[in-house]
Amino acid sequence: MSEMRMFVAVKPDVSVVKNVCNFVEGLKGSIYGVKWVCSHNLHVTLKFLGNVDSARTSSLKERLSTVSSEFEPFEISFQNLMAFPRPQNPRVICVGIAGEGKRQLTGLATKCDDETVKAGLERSDKPFAAHLTMGRVKGELDLGSAARLRDVMGKKVEFGRTVVDEICLIESVLTPSGPIYRDISRFELCGSKA
Repeated sequence: MSEMRMFVAVKPDVSVVKNVCNFVEGLKGSIYGVKWVCSHNLHVTLKFLGNVDSARTSSLKERLSTVSSEFEPFEISFQNLMAFPRPQNPRVICVGIAGEGKRQLTGLATKCDDETVKAGLERSDKPFAAHLTMGRVKGELDLGSAARLRDVMGKKVEFGRTVVDEICLIESVLTPSGPIYRDISRFELCGSKA
């Protein structure tokens, strides 16, 4: 059987993508050692599925359709910078999710986890942390880059809002120049959450 590396995600509006990319452009000249995410790859991961046997794809789609039927569209706000695992030693630089929509997004991620387990996949081993990855640190940041990153992380930054009206099942093909993402299926949020 063949396998596909997959994840479930929400895609930000074009305006949010543009704002994030403009912000990243401003950082590139002062923060070095970061592989920045391409604009067309920006997303909010609800659940990373890993390598999935292609025979499970049909069951996975059914489960995600169940998820989408239980949620109405809602709005999330992208603001401020975060770093994982810690700002003092960042591996991932990302944009935070704020507002009432953050709670709904967490509920959506939890439901995705529950339903993908029913499709025979593993439960997530980490709690959901709502974010949009902007870049990954390669190695150690030099002192100047680390200082600049600390500086921008301390400032309030607004990137815009997105109406979450669908979830996407996405295949990730790893290449030497970076991942290539391909939408497998999209599931419109068309229900109500009691």
